[in-house]
Amino acid sequence: MNSSPGRTYEWFVALISDDEVRSKDVVSGAAIKRIDKSPELAARLAAAAEQDRAGIYAEQGLWYDLVDALSAAITRAPEDSARANLMEQVDLASVRDYDRQYSGSGSD
Repeated sequence: MNSSPGRTYEWFVALISDDEVRSKDVVSGAAIKRIDKSPELAARLAAAAEQDRAGIYAEQGLWYDLVDALSAAITRAPEDSARANLMEQVDLASVRDYDRQYSGSGSD
């Protein structure tokens, strides 16, 4: 799918926990707007250490990019509890746990 900057999209995720009882499905949706990074933001991200990029995304309210950056960081270094703690602070402990499981580490 080609996405266009400035356009708002509807985004849905469904978790099917029981194929036999679909009333147990958990569905969530949101509107998400695609934007291009401003030259200033692109420069800040380019100059930032990799571990600091998630914070920059958070400051800018770019939550999709924030979650992506945190997930990638946890996958690269699942033992880094600072990143894991940040995931908890923004109420994404389940994402942190999934990333740890996927990366093969269950430690804090």
